[in-house]
Amino acid sequence: MMSCADAARLMSDEMQGAVNTRARLRLRLHLMMCSGCQQYRKQLSQLRRWLKSGQLDADYTTQPESMQLEESTRKRIHDSLQVELERTQNS
Repeated sequence: MMSCADAARLMSDEMQGAVNTRARLRLRLHLMMCSGCQQYRKQLSQLRRWLKSGQLDADYTTQPESMQLEESTRKRIHDSLQVELERTQNS
């Protein structure tokens, strides 16, 4: 069976049109059995759509609404990073 790393490479190649029929079939078989790679493919496709549409700036200063984190999520991430920073400074 194909590894997830091989599947990820094939997904990137496939988006550039550089995958032969045999490899495409192997990838489809892997995707039918691997939910992690299914999710990765969705994310890769979404990123490609954002880049093509111009919704995602190269400098990442603006983000489409669907990419923005909720305030509670930002706060939780900030607080976790703050705790980790303080822990490493006290070590």
